[in-house]
Formats: sequence, C-alpha cells, structure tokens
Amino acid sequence: MRNNLDYYLSLKYQPILVPDIEEGGYGVYYPDLPGCLSCGETVEEALENAEDAKREWIISMLEENRTIPEPTEYSAKTRMTISLPAALKKRLSETAADSGLSVEEYCVNLLSGAVG
Repeated sequence: MRNNLDYYLSLKYQPILVPDIEEGGYGVYYPDLPGCLSCGETVEEALENAEDAKREWIISMLEENRTIPEPTEYSAKTRMTISLPAALKKRLSETAADSGLSVEEYCVNLLSGAVG
C-alpha cells in the first residue's frame, strides 16, 4: 500500500538551518528531500516556512507518484574538539545566541551548509 501525506509528515526529517551572511536571515533545507528548501528572516520564521515547504514538496511528490525518501537515521553523533581563536569563539557565541541556538547547534548548521 502506498503511504499517504500524514505518514510522511509524521516522519522526522532533519532540517538544516544556514545563516545567510550576505543578505541576513536564514535558509533551510532537508538533506533527505532533494530540492526542498525555504528561508526566513528569523530562525523561527525560517523553520516554520521550511515545514510548509516540506508539506508542499511531499504533496507534489505524491501527486506525481514519485518516490519520497524516508529520513536518514544516524546511529550516533561524533564528538570533535577544535581550538578556536578567542575572537572567533566570541563571535560564534554571540551569533548563536542571536539565532536562539546553542553554539554547538549553530556550528553544526554552519558546517552542514558548507559541505551540503
């Protein structure tokens, strides 16, 4: 039996939030949903818009009878320790706080956006 919209919306797709350094605001994409992306002026707006984009992306794929990938499951997180110049650490901390994210979440989002 073919899965329906409610089934796919119940799955936990991981959004990746990427700050737009040049224009301001944030972009969001879902690595498991190719071409599904959105943006917003604030973190909250970007994530809300991303949820809407995800819903519309899934609806479109269902209407076109196309395959919808299920979320990738990651078995574990890997810890990495790096040394940062004090000025960079301060800037990351301030920007993360402005975004409503922890420094770790903010750095993961930056790295995810950089490597796709």
